[in-house]
Amino acid sequence: MPLNTLVRQIPTYKPPTLNFISYLRANRSGPLAQIKPLINPIFWDTVTGSDNITREIQWTANIGLAFNLTVIAFIASLGRGKTARGRLTITSSLNINVTTLPYFNDPGAHDATAFTAAIAKVLPLVQQLPNVTPYLPAAGVSAADYMNSLTIDISMSANQWVGSTKMRLGGAGEEDWVMDTKTRVSGVNGLDVVDAGIVNGVPTANLQSVFIVGERAAVEILKLR
Repeated sequence: MPLNTLVRQIPTYKPPTLNFISYLRANRSGPLAQIKPLINPIFWDTVTGSDNITREIQWTANIGLAFNLTVIAFIASLGRGKTARGRLTITSSLNINVTTLPYFNDPGAHDATAFTAAIAKVLPLVQQLPNVTPYLPAAGVSAADYMNSLTIDISMSANQWVGSTKMRLGGAGEEDWVMDTKTRVSGVNGLDVVDAGIVNGVPTANLQSVFIVGERAAVEILKLR
């Protein structure tokens, strides 16, 4: 669940020279040769809530982030351990709609509490950096007040939805499983699920593991031919 949390402006930033830009274009290598280079990730944090569930937060940094190149954004992503749940609906025309946002709707608000605690730990560290001007949260605004002021929005182009098609592991009490470990849907011949729906949690901000799942599923599906 990515959420932009901290943005810092560096007034002493100097744009690169034309010679340096020409060098990057000619060589097309290095972290500065890409658009809005990510420093990804920078560190991880864990917060255990009063529900005894440990939630993992991944912190990354982004230069630019739709403002200009004098801005650095520190971004927190709440991943494994998150207990809020959302819902997708497939229409008769096969379009996907988000009918329930998967953010901060868990009973007891443990996700929001953990996320706020993570921000509260990082915020004073960032504020101590030299030659920076606070942008979001503004100076004097606490992590809790900042979280309470946010309006949660969603874009289908940049979210990793997981856990919608539960995979059976073979243990007891798994009557609600959707598919087996060969990606086959229960009770439906010839139908497989090969996407992030079979992943039970988001270990990082991006699901590189889905590519591995796809490769493995292709091997199992080809065995049936």
